[in-house]
Amino acid sequence: MAATAETLALMAARYGENFTGETVALAYGETQTRDGVDIRLTPAGHVLGSAQVTVTWRGLKITVSG
Repeated sequence: MAATAETLALMAARYGENFTGETVALAYGETQTRDGVDIRLTPAGHVLGSAQVTVTWRGLKITVSG
């Protein structure tokens, strides 16, 4: 699971330290590439650690918020 460090900390507090098999903390603006797909988080602003996710693949860009 990729999320902001704040979101991962909140989820661990709520669901327990082993709430998922793998965690990757991404900072806002940092890009991670998986299987040729770029994933970038930007602030959503409504709660601590909330993020919009921008996914880019072969020139197609989609941003998901909420």
